[in-house]
Amino acid sequence: LLRHERGNPMRLSRPELQARVTLVYQQAALGCAFHAELWYDFASWLDLGGQREKATACLRQAVERFLPQDLTLRLLIAHRCELAEVPPTPTSLQMAAEEYQKLLDDMPKPCPLALINQLAFVRRQRGASEFRDAFLEASESSPHCTWEVYVFAALTEYHVYGSFDAAARVFRLGLERYREREPSLLAAYVNVLMGSNDLRGARAELSREVLDRLQAGVRERLQNRTDPIVRDSLAFLWQKWARLERYFGDASALRRALEFRDEEYRNLQRDQEVDEEAIMETPVDLGLATTITEIEESFRFQHLAPRAARSSPPPEPSSVAGASPAAAQPPKAQTSAAATQDSKPELVDQAVADAADEHRRLANAAPIGISVHLVRPDVSKMLAFRPALDVVGRKRMTEERGGPGQESHLPTTIPKCLQDLLAVLPSRPLKGAKPDVDYLLTVLQAVTIPPIPVNELVDFRYDSLRLAKDEDVFAGRKDEMEAGAGFFSSRPSFYRERLQAKRQKVVAEVQTKVESTVA
Repeated sequence: LLRHERGNPMRLSRPELQARVTLVYQQAALGCAFHAELWYDFASWLDLGGQREKATACLRQAVERFLPQDLTLRLLIAHRCELAEVPPTPTSLQMAAEEYQKLLDDMPKPCPLALINQLAFVRRQRGASEFRDAFLEASESSPHCTWEVYVFAALTEYHVYGSFDAAARVFRLGLERYREREPSLLAAYVNVLMGSNDLRGARAELSREVLDRLQAGVRERLQNRTDPIVRDSLAFLWQKWARLERYFGDASALRRALEFRDEEYRNLQRDQEVDEEAIMETPVDLGLATTITEIEESFRFQHLAPRAARSSPPPEPSSVAGASPAAAQPPKAQTSAAATQDSKPELVDQAVADAADEHRRLANAAPIGISVHLVRPDVSKMLAFRPALDVVGRKRMTEERGGPGQESHLPTTIPKCLQDLLAVLPSRPLKGAKPDVDYLLTVLQAVTIPPIPVNELVDFRYDSLRLAKDEDVFAGRKDEMEAGAGFFSSRPSFYRERLQAKRQKVVAEVQTKVESTVA
Protein backbone atom coordinates (compact mmCIF):
# COMPACT_ATOMS: atom_id res chain seq x y z
CA LEU A 1 0.00 0.00 0.00
CA LEU A 2 2.80 2.43 0.87
CA ARG A 3 4.59 1.70 -2.39
CA HIS A 4 1.35 2.18 -4.29
CA GLU A 5 0.62 5.54 -2.67
CA ARG A 6 4.18 6.76 -3.20
CA GLY A 7 3.75 6.06 -6.90
CA ASN A 8 1.12 8.82 -7.04
CA PRO A 9 -1.59 6.88 -8.89
CA MET A 10 -4.04 9.80 -8.50
CA ARG A 11 -1.64 12.28 -10.15
CA LEU A 12 -1.78 14.70 -7.26
CA SER A 13 0.32 17.80 -6.96
CA ARG A 14 3.49 17.59 -4.90
CA PRO A 15 2.08 19.19 -1.70
CA GLU A 16 -1.07 17.07 -1.86
CA LEU A 17 0.94 13.90 -2.49
CA GLN A 18 3.27 14.73 0.40
CA ALA A 19 0.33 15.19 2.77
CA ARG A 20 -1.45 12.04 1.57
CA VAL A 21 1.57 9.76 1.85
CA THR A 22 2.44 11.24 5.26
CA LEU A 23 -1.05 10.38 6.45
CA VAL A 24 -0.66 6.81 5.19
CA TYR A 25 2.63 6.44 7.10
CA GLN A 26 1.04 7.81 10.26
CA GLN A 27 -1.79 5.30 9.95
CA ALA A 28 0.69 2.47 9.38
CA ALA A 29 2.60 3.50 12.51
CA LEU A 30 -0.48 2.71 14.61
CA GLY A 31 0.14 -1.00 14.16
CA CYS A 32 3.83 -1.11 13.15
CA ALA A 33 5.40 1.39 15.52
CA PHE A 34 7.95 -1.12 16.79
CA HIS A 35 9.30 -1.86 13.31
CA ALA A 36 12.36 0.23 12.51
CA GLU A 37 11.89 -0.33 8.77
CA LEU A 38 8.70 1.73 8.77
CA TRP A 39 10.33 4.72 10.46
CA TYR A 40 13.35 4.65 8.18
CA ASP A 41 11.12 4.40 5.11
CA PHE A 42 9.08 7.36 6.35
CA ALA A 43 12.23 9.42 6.98
CA SER A 44 13.53 8.57 3.49
CA TRP A 45 10.23 9.76 2.01
CA LEU A 46 10.48 13.05 3.88
CA ASP A 47 14.07 13.45 2.66
CA LEU A 48 12.90 13.04 -0.93
CA GLY A 49 10.41 15.84 -0.34
CA GLY A 50 13.13 18.17 0.94
CA GLN A 51 11.96 17.98 4.58
CA ARG A 52 15.23 16.88 6.17
CA GLU A 53 14.51 18.38 9.59
CA LYS A 54 11.13 16.63 9.76
CA ALA A 55 12.82 13.36 8.80
CA THR A 56 15.28 13.68 11.66
CA ALA A 57 12.45 14.58 14.04
CA CYS A 58 10.54 11.51 12.87
CA LEU A 59 13.50 9.25 13.71
CA ARG A 60 13.92 10.92 17.10
CA GLN A 61 10.26 10.33 17.89
CA ALA A 62 10.59 6.67 16.94
CA VAL A 63 13.62 6.23 19.23
CA GLU A 64 12.22 8.16 22.18
CA ARG A 65 8.77 6.57 22.21
CA PHE A 66 9.10 3.09 20.74
CA LEU A 67 12.68 1.93 20.01
CA PRO A 68 15.05 3.44 22.58
CA GLN A 69 17.66 0.67 22.17
CA ASP A 70 17.54 0.22 18.40
CA LEU A 71 21.20 0.59 17.48
CA THR A 72 20.58 1.20 13.78
CA LEU A 73 18.23 4.14 14.28
CA ARG A 74 20.42 5.64 17.01
CA LEU A 75 23.49 5.52 14.78
CA LEU A 76 21.49 6.97 11.89
CA ILE A 77 20.34 9.94 13.99
CA ALA A 78 23.90 10.70 15.11
CA HIS A 79 25.16 10.48 11.53
CA ARG A 80 22.40 12.81 10.29
CA CYS A 81 23.36 15.35 12.95
CA GLU A 82 26.96 15.18 11.78
CA LEU A 83 25.94 15.81 8.17
CA ALA A 84 23.17 18.31 8.93
CA GLU A 85 25.20 21.21 7.54
CA VAL A 86 27.81 21.31 4.80
CA PRO A 87 30.45 22.22 5.74
CA PRO A 88 29.88 21.08 9.35
CA THR A 89 29.46 23.85 11.89
CA PRO A 90 30.41 23.69 15.58
CA THR A 91 26.72 23.45 16.43
CA SER A 92 26.09 20.39 14.24
CA LEU A 93 29.27 18.69 15.47
CA GLN A 94 28.29 19.33 19.08
CA MET A 95 24.86 17.81 18.44
CA ALA A 96 26.47 14.75 16.86
CA ALA A 97 28.91 14.35 19.77
CA GLU A 98 26.02 14.53 22.24
CA GLU A 99 24.09 11.90 20.28
CA TYR A 100 27.06 9.50 20.32
CA GLN A 101 27.55 10.06 24.04
CA LYS A 102 23.86 9.43 24.75
CA LEU A 103 24.11 6.32 22.61
CA LEU A 104 26.98 4.96 24.71
CA ASP A 105 25.08 5.74 27.91
CA ASP A 106 21.79 4.15 26.85
CA MET A 107 22.87 1.00 25.02
CA PRO A 108 23.31 -2.33 26.83
CA LYS A 109 26.88 -3.01 27.84
CA PRO A 110 29.03 -3.98 26.13
CA CYS A 111 28.11 -2.54 22.73
CA PRO A 112 31.39 -2.32 20.79
CA LEU A 113 29.78 -1.12 17.56
CA ALA A 114 28.53 2.06 19.26
CA LEU A 115 32.02 2.82 20.57
CA ILE A 116 33.59 2.10 17.18
CA ASN A 117 31.25 4.56 15.46
CA GLN A 118 31.99 7.23 18.07
CA LEU A 119 35.75 6.79 17.53
CA ALA A 120 35.21 6.99 13.76
CA PHE A 121 33.32 10.27 14.27
CA VAL A 122 36.21 11.66 16.34
CA ARG A 123 38.72 10.68 13.66
CA ARG A 124 36.67 12.25 10.85
CA GLN A 125 36.06 15.56 12.57
CA ARG A 126 38.92 16.07 15.04
CA GLY A 127 42.02 14.38 13.61
CA ALA A 128 44.50 11.68 14.54
CA SER A 129 45.65 13.07 17.88
CA GLU A 130 42.19 13.25 19.44
CA PHE A 131 41.31 9.88 17.92
CA ARG A 132 44.25 8.21 19.66
CA ASP A 133 43.48 9.94 22.94
CA ALA A 134 39.85 8.90 22.76
CA PHE A 135 40.83 5.29 22.02
CA LEU A 136 43.29 5.11 24.92
CA GLU A 137 40.70 6.59 27.27
CA ALA A 138 38.04 4.15 26.08
CA SER A 139 40.40 1.17 26.42
CA GLU A 140 40.94 2.04 30.09
CA SER A 141 37.48 3.09 31.24
CA SER A 142 34.73 2.28 28.71
CA PRO A 143 32.60 -0.83 29.38
CA HIS A 144 31.95 -1.01 25.62
CA CYS A 145 35.61 -1.67 24.76
CA THR A 146 36.10 -5.24 23.52
CA TRP A 147 38.67 -6.86 21.28
CA GLU A 148 36.79 -5.61 18.18
CA VAL A 149 37.56 -2.03 19.22
CA TYR A 150 41.28 -2.84 19.30
CA VAL A 151 41.04 -4.33 15.81
CA PHE A 152 39.27 -1.19 14.55
CA ALA A 153 41.87 1.13 16.05
CA ALA A 154 44.74 -0.93 14.64
CA LEU A 155 43.22 -1.08 11.16
CA THR A 156 42.61 2.69 11.30
CA GLU A 157 46.28 3.28 12.08
CA TYR A 158 47.32 0.98 9.22
CA HIS A 159 44.86 1.98 6.49
CA VAL A 160 44.15 5.66 7.28
CA TYR A 161 47.43 6.93 8.72
CA GLY A 162 49.72 4.38 7.02
CA SER A 163 51.56 3.47 10.22
CA PHE A 164 52.19 -0.26 10.52
CA ASP A 165 54.20 0.20 13.72
CA ALA A 166 51.30 2.00 15.42
CA ALA A 167 48.92 -0.73 14.26
CA ALA A 168 51.22 -3.42 15.65
CA ARG A 169 51.40 -1.62 19.00
CA VAL A 170 47.60 -1.47 19.20
CA PHE A 171 47.36 -5.17 18.42
CA ARG A 172 49.89 -5.97 21.12
CA LEU A 173 47.92 -3.91 23.64
CA GLY A 174 44.86 -5.96 22.79
CA LEU A 175 46.77 -9.26 22.94
CA GLU A 176 48.06 -8.41 26.38
CA ARG A 177 44.47 -7.92 27.52
CA TYR A 178 42.64 -10.67 25.58
CA ARG A 179 45.35 -13.11 24.49
CA GLU A 180 43.96 -16.27 26.08
CA ARG A 181 40.26 -15.43 25.74
CA GLU A 182 40.09 -14.06 22.18
CA PRO A 183 41.93 -16.04 19.47
CA SER A 184 40.03 -13.97 16.90
CA LEU A 185 42.13 -10.93 17.85
CA LEU A 186 45.31 -12.83 17.03
CA ALA A 187 43.75 -14.00 13.74
CA ALA A 188 43.08 -10.35 12.81
CA TYR A 189 46.69 -9.45 13.68
CA VAL A 190 47.99 -12.31 11.55
CA ASN A 191 45.83 -11.16 8.64
CA VAL A 192 47.42 -7.70 8.84
CA LEU A 193 50.89 -9.24 8.97
CA MET A 194 50.14 -11.34 5.90
CA GLY A 195 48.69 -8.31 4.13
CA SER A 196 51.96 -6.45 4.71
CA ASN A 197 54.01 -9.46 3.41
CA ASP A 198 55.41 -10.21 6.88
CA LEU A 199 55.01 -14.00 6.71
CA ARG A 200 57.80 -14.53 9.21
CA GLY A 201 56.01 -12.41 11.81
CA ALA A 202 52.74 -14.26 11.12
CA ARG A 203 54.45 -17.63 11.64
CA ALA A 204 56.03 -16.42 14.88
CA GLU A 205 52.72 -15.21 16.32
CA LEU A 206 50.83 -18.36 15.36
CA SER A 207 53.55 -20.71 16.62
CA ARG A 208 53.74 -18.85 19.94
CA GLU A 209 49.97 -19.00 20.45
CA VAL A 210 49.76 -22.68 19.45
CA LEU A 211 52.55 -23.46 21.92
CA ASP A 212 50.73 -21.59 24.71
CA ARG A 213 47.50 -23.53 23.98
CA LEU A 214 49.42 -26.81 23.99
CA GLN A 215 50.90 -25.97 27.38
CA ALA A 216 47.48 -25.09 28.78
CA GLY A 217 46.09 -28.34 27.35
CA VAL A 218 48.82 -30.41 29.03
CA ARG A 219 48.06 -28.81 32.38
CA GLU A 220 44.36 -29.49 31.93
CA ARG A 221 45.10 -33.12 31.07
CA LEU A 222 47.25 -33.68 34.14
CA GLN A 223 44.52 -32.18 36.33
CA ASN A 224 41.87 -34.42 34.69
CA ARG A 225 39.97 -31.41 33.43
CA THR A 226 38.75 -30.48 29.97
CA ASP A 227 38.36 -26.86 28.92
CA PRO A 228 36.44 -26.59 25.62
CA ILE A 229 37.76 -23.05 25.08
CA VAL A 230 41.36 -24.31 25.08
CA ARG A 231 40.53 -27.13 22.64
CA ASP A 232 38.56 -24.91 20.27
CA SER A 233 41.11 -22.09 20.24
CA LEU A 234 43.97 -24.57 19.70
CA ALA A 235 42.19 -26.13 16.72
CA PHE A 236 41.29 -22.68 15.34
CA LEU A 237 44.86 -21.33 15.49
CA TRP A 238 46.43 -24.56 14.25
CA GLN A 239 44.15 -24.65 11.20
CA LYS A 240 45.11 -21.07 10.35
CA TRP A 241 48.79 -21.89 10.71
CA ALA A 242 48.41 -25.00 8.53
CA ARG A 243 46.69 -22.97 5.80
CA LEU A 244 49.47 -20.38 5.92
CA GLU A 245 52.19 -22.99 5.49
CA ARG A 246 50.29 -25.01 2.88
CA TYR A 247 49.57 -22.12 0.51
CA PHE A 248 52.40 -19.67 1.16
CA GLY A 249 55.22 -21.79 2.59
CA ASP A 250 57.90 -23.81 0.83
CA ALA A 251 57.79 -27.55 0.09
CA SER A 252 58.66 -28.68 3.61
CA ALA A 253 56.99 -25.86 5.59
CA LEU A 254 53.92 -27.84 6.60
CA ARG A 255 56.00 -30.87 7.58
CA ARG A 256 58.21 -28.69 9.78
CA ALA A 257 55.14 -27.17 11.42
CA LEU A 258 53.77 -30.64 12.19
CA GLU A 259 57.12 -31.77 13.61
CA PHE A 260 57.35 -28.61 15.70
CA ARG A 261 53.85 -29.11 17.11
CA ASP A 262 54.39 -32.77 18.03
CA GLU A 263 57.89 -32.29 19.41
CA GLU A 264 56.89 -29.34 21.56
CA TYR A 265 53.91 -31.30 22.83
CA ARG A 266 56.18 -34.15 23.94
CA ASN A 267 58.61 -31.71 25.59
CA LEU A 268 55.79 -30.02 27.47
CA GLN A 269 54.73 -33.39 28.87
CA ARG A 270 58.30 -34.10 29.98
CA ASP A 271 58.47 -30.68 31.65
CA GLN A 272 55.39 -31.64 33.66
CA GLU A 273 57.22 -34.84 34.78
CA VAL A 274 54.97 -37.21 32.90
CA ASP A 275 56.22 -40.81 32.77
CA GLU A 276 58.00 -41.66 29.53
CA GLU A 277 55.58 -44.48 28.86
CA ALA A 278 52.57 -42.16 29.28
CA ILE A 279 53.87 -39.47 26.95
CA MET A 280 51.55 -38.93 23.97
CA GLU A 281 53.30 -38.61 20.62
CA THR A 282 50.70 -36.28 19.09
CA PRO A 283 48.09 -33.98 20.69
CA VAL A 284 45.22 -36.31 19.84
CA ASP A 285 43.79 -35.95 23.34
CA LEU A 286 43.49 -32.17 22.73
CA GLY A 287 41.29 -32.65 19.70
CA LEU A 288 43.91 -32.30 16.93
CA ALA A 289 44.16 -34.81 14.09
CA THR A 290 40.97 -36.54 15.23
CA THR A 291 38.25 -35.25 12.88
CA ILE A 292 37.82 -34.91 9.15
CA THR A 293 36.74 -31.30 9.76
CA GLU A 294 40.30 -30.36 10.73
CA ILE A 295 41.59 -31.78 7.44
CA GLU A 296 38.93 -29.91 5.49
CA GLU A 297 39.83 -26.63 7.17
CA SER A 298 43.53 -27.13 6.53
CA PHE A 299 42.76 -27.25 2.79
CA ARG A 300 40.43 -24.22 2.87
CA PHE A 301 41.22 -21.16 0.78
CA GLN A 302 38.96 -18.22 1.63
CA HIS A 303 35.41 -19.43 0.84
CA LEU A 304 36.57 -22.61 -0.95
CA ALA A 305 36.69 -25.72 1.23
CA PRO A 306 36.39 -29.44 0.46
CA ARG A 307 33.50 -31.34 1.93
CA ALA A 308 34.08 -35.02 2.67
CA ALA A 309 31.26 -37.55 2.60
CA ARG A 310 29.96 -38.14 6.11
CA SER A 311 26.95 -39.69 7.80
CA SER A 312 26.18 -36.63 9.93
CA PRO A 313 25.64 -33.13 8.47
CA PRO A 314 28.73 -30.87 8.46
CA PRO A 315 28.99 -28.14 11.09
CA GLU A 316 27.77 -24.66 10.31
CA PRO A 317 30.22 -22.29 8.61
CA SER A 318 30.11 -19.95 11.61
CA SER A 319 31.90 -22.51 13.76
CA VAL A 320 34.28 -23.81 11.11
CA ALA A 321 35.01 -21.11 8.58
CA GLY A 322 34.93 -18.24 10.99
CA ALA A 323 31.82 -16.52 9.72
CA SER A 324 30.77 -13.36 11.43
CA PRO A 325 28.64 -14.15 14.47
CA ALA A 326 26.46 -11.08 13.98
CA ALA A 327 25.23 -12.44 10.66
CA ALA A 328 23.64 -15.46 12.34
CA GLN A 329 22.09 -13.61 15.27
CA PRO A 330 18.61 -12.12 15.42
CA PRO A 331 18.37 -8.32 15.30
CA LYS A 332 17.82 -7.97 19.04
CA ALA A 333 21.04 -9.84 19.80
CA GLN A 334 23.22 -7.61 17.66
CA THR A 335 23.10 -4.68 20.07
CA SER A 336 24.84 -6.72 22.73
CA ALA A 337 26.75 -9.23 20.66
CA ALA A 338 29.59 -9.37 23.09
CA ALA A 339 27.42 -10.06 26.13
CA THR A 340 27.92 -13.81 25.81
CA GLN A 341 31.65 -13.71 25.21
CA ASP A 342 32.49 -14.58 28.80
CA SER A 343 30.79 -17.96 28.45
CA LYS A 344 32.26 -19.09 25.12
CA PRO A 345 33.82 -16.66 22.63
CA GLU A 346 33.19 -16.85 18.94
CA LEU A 347 36.24 -17.86 16.93
CA VAL A 348 36.29 -15.52 13.95
CA ASP A 349 38.88 -15.40 11.19
CA GLN A 350 37.77 -12.19 9.52
CA ALA A 351 39.63 -12.86 6.26
CA VAL A 352 37.79 -16.15 5.81
CA ALA A 353 34.51 -14.67 7.00
CA ASP A 354 34.73 -11.73 4.56
CA ALA A 355 35.58 -14.01 1.65
CA ALA A 356 32.73 -16.40 2.45
CA ASP A 357 30.25 -13.54 2.87
CA GLU A 358 31.27 -11.83 -0.38
CA HIS A 359 31.05 -15.12 -2.23
CA ARG A 360 27.60 -15.81 -0.79
CA ARG A 361 26.29 -12.38 -1.82
CA LEU A 362 28.07 -11.74 -5.11
CA ALA A 363 29.22 -15.01 -6.67
CA ASN A 364 27.33 -17.13 -9.16
CA ALA A 365 25.17 -19.73 -7.48
CA ALA A 366 25.96 -22.38 -10.12
CA PRO A 367 28.57 -24.91 -8.90
CA ILE A 368 31.88 -24.90 -10.73
CA GLY A 369 32.22 -27.67 -13.29
CA ILE A 370 28.47 -28.30 -13.64
CA SER A 371 26.75 -27.35 -16.87
CA VAL A 372 24.08 -24.73 -16.46
CA HIS A 373 22.44 -25.44 -19.82
CA LEU A 374 18.79 -26.43 -19.47
CA VAL A 375 17.07 -28.97 -21.68
CA ARG A 376 14.16 -27.29 -23.42
CA PRO A 377 11.48 -29.01 -25.54
CA ASP A 378 11.35 -28.59 -29.30
CA VAL A 379 8.27 -26.44 -29.90
CA SER A 380 8.72 -26.10 -33.64
CA LYS A 381 6.30 -28.98 -34.36
CA MET A 382 3.74 -28.19 -31.67
CA LEU A 383 0.27 -27.01 -32.65
CA ALA A 384 -1.61 -24.22 -30.96
CA PHE A 385 -4.30 -25.32 -28.53
CA ARG A 386 -7.74 -25.02 -30.09
CA PRO A 387 -10.58 -26.37 -27.92
CA ALA A 388 -12.87 -27.63 -30.69
CA LEU A 389 -10.07 -29.41 -32.53
CA ASP A 390 -8.76 -30.94 -29.33
CA VAL A 391 -12.16 -32.44 -28.55
CA VAL A 392 -12.49 -33.90 -32.05
CA GLY A 393 -8.98 -35.34 -31.96
CA ARG A 394 -9.52 -37.00 -28.59
CA LYS A 395 -12.76 -38.52 -29.86
CA ARG A 396 -10.94 -40.00 -32.86
CA MET A 397 -8.13 -41.39 -30.66
CA THR A 398 -10.68 -43.03 -28.35
CA GLU A 399 -12.47 -44.70 -31.24
CA GLU A 400 -9.22 -45.97 -32.76
CA ARG A 401 -8.10 -47.52 -29.47
CA GLY A 402 -11.40 -49.02 -28.31
CA GLY A 403 -13.02 -49.85 -31.61
CA PRO A 404 -16.04 -48.44 -33.39
CA GLY A 405 -18.53 -49.97 -30.99
CA GLN A 406 -17.08 -48.46 -27.84
CA GLU A 407 -18.57 -45.27 -26.51
CA SER A 408 -16.16 -42.35 -26.57
CA HIS A 409 -16.06 -40.06 -23.54
CA LEU A 410 -15.42 -36.44 -24.42
CA PRO A 411 -14.63 -33.73 -21.91
CA THR A 412 -17.64 -31.76 -20.76
CA THR A 413 -15.87 -28.49 -20.06
CA ILE A 414 -16.74 -27.14 -23.55
CA PRO A 415 -20.44 -27.42 -24.52
CA LYS A 416 -21.16 -29.08 -27.83
CA CYS A 417 -22.99 -26.06 -29.18
CA LEU A 418 -19.94 -23.90 -28.48
CA GLN A 419 -17.72 -26.44 -30.22
CA ASP A 420 -19.94 -26.25 -33.29
CA LEU A 421 -19.89 -22.47 -33.19
CA LEU A 422 -16.09 -22.39 -32.97
CA ALA A 423 -15.87 -24.84 -35.85
CA VAL A 424 -17.97 -22.77 -38.25
CA LEU A 425 -16.25 -19.47 -37.53
CA PRO A 426 -14.41 -18.16 -40.60
CA SER A 427 -10.67 -18.79 -40.55
CA ARG A 428 -9.76 -16.25 -43.22
CA PRO A 429 -9.44 -12.55 -42.40
CA LEU A 430 -12.71 -10.78 -43.05
CA LYS A 431 -13.12 -7.93 -45.45
CA GLY A 432 -15.40 -5.03 -44.93
CA ALA A 433 -17.03 -4.01 -41.65
CA LYS A 434 -15.71 -5.25 -38.31
CA PRO A 435 -17.69 -8.00 -36.49
CA ASP A 436 -20.51 -6.77 -34.30
CA VAL A 437 -19.32 -8.35 -31.05
CA ASP A 438 -22.03 -6.80 -28.92
CA TYR A 439 -24.74 -8.26 -31.13
CA LEU A 440 -23.12 -11.72 -31.00
CA LEU A 441 -22.87 -11.66 -27.20
CA THR A 442 -26.50 -10.51 -26.94
CA VAL A 443 -27.65 -13.40 -29.10
CA LEU A 444 -25.55 -15.96 -27.22
CA GLN A 445 -26.86 -14.78 -23.85
CA ALA A 446 -30.54 -14.51 -24.82
CA VAL A 447 -31.00 -17.48 -27.16
CA THR A 448 -30.56 -21.15 -26.28
CA ILE A 449 -28.41 -22.51 -29.07
CA PRO A 450 -29.46 -26.08 -29.89
CA PRO A 451 -26.71 -28.70 -30.09
CA ILE A 452 -26.45 -28.98 -33.85
CA PRO A 453 -24.06 -31.83 -34.68
CA VAL A 454 -21.42 -31.28 -37.29
CA ASN A 455 -20.41 -34.79 -38.29
CA GLU A 456 -17.99 -33.64 -40.93
CA LEU A 457 -15.55 -32.40 -38.23
CA VAL A 458 -14.62 -35.94 -37.25
CA ASP A 459 -12.95 -36.67 -40.58
CA PHE A 460 -10.76 -33.55 -40.67
CA ARG A 461 -7.17 -33.12 -39.44
CA TYR A 462 -6.13 -30.69 -36.71
CA ASP A 463 -4.26 -28.37 -39.01
CA SER A 464 -6.67 -28.50 -41.95
CA LEU A 465 -10.13 -28.36 -40.38
CA ARG A 466 -12.55 -26.92 -42.86
CA LEU A 467 -16.28 -27.33 -43.42
CA ALA A 468 -17.35 -28.83 -46.72
CA LYS A 469 -19.04 -26.18 -48.77
CA ASP A 470 -20.72 -26.25 -52.13
CA GLU A 471 -19.38 -24.16 -54.93
CA ASP A 472 -22.34 -21.83 -54.87
CA VAL A 473 -22.09 -21.40 -51.12
CA PHE A 474 -18.42 -20.48 -51.37
CA ALA A 475 -19.18 -18.09 -54.21
CA GLY A 476 -21.99 -16.46 -52.23
CA ARG A 477 -19.75 -16.01 -49.20
CA LYS A 478 -17.05 -14.47 -51.36
CA ASP A 479 -19.47 -12.01 -52.84
CA GLU A 480 -20.80 -11.02 -49.43
CA MET A 481 -17.30 -10.51 -48.00
CA GLU A 482 -16.32 -8.40 -50.95
CA ALA A 483 -19.47 -6.34 -50.48
CA GLY A 484 -18.52 -5.59 -46.85
CA ALA A 485 -21.19 -7.76 -45.22
CA GLY A 486 -19.30 -10.22 -42.98
CA PHE A 487 -20.69 -12.91 -40.73
CA PHE A 488 -20.84 -10.61 -37.75
CA SER A 489 -22.11 -7.61 -39.65
CA SER A 490 -25.32 -6.03 -38.54
CA ARG A 491 -26.74 -6.31 -42.08
CA PRO A 492 -28.45 -9.54 -43.32
CA SER A 493 -26.11 -12.19 -44.70
CA PHE A 494 -26.32 -15.69 -46.08
CA TYR A 495 -24.96 -17.36 -42.92
CA ARG A 496 -27.20 -15.37 -40.63
CA GLU A 497 -30.31 -16.25 -42.65
CA ARG A 498 -29.28 -19.89 -42.70
CA LEU A 499 -28.74 -19.92 -38.92
CA GLN A 500 -32.08 -18.18 -38.31
CA ALA A 501 -33.86 -20.71 -40.53
CA LYS A 502 -32.37 -23.55 -38.49
CA ARG A 503 -33.42 -21.89 -35.25
CA GLN A 504 -36.97 -21.40 -36.51
CA LYS A 505 -37.11 -25.01 -37.59
CA VAL A 506 -35.95 -26.26 -34.22
CA VAL A 507 -38.34 -23.96 -32.35
CA ALA A 508 -41.22 -25.17 -34.50
CA GLU A 509 -40.36 -28.81 -33.77
CA VAL A 510 -40.16 -28.11 -30.06
CA GLN A 511 -43.55 -26.34 -30.09
CA THR A 512 -45.11 -29.22 -32.03
CA LYS A 513 -43.84 -31.72 -29.45
CA VAL A 514 -45.12 -29.60 -26.60
CA GLU A 515 -48.60 -29.25 -28.21
CA SER A 516 -48.80 -32.97 -28.88
CA THR A 517 -47.87 -33.71 -25.30
CA VAL A 518 -50.51 -31.33 -23.94
CA ALA A 519 -53.17 -32.77 -26.24
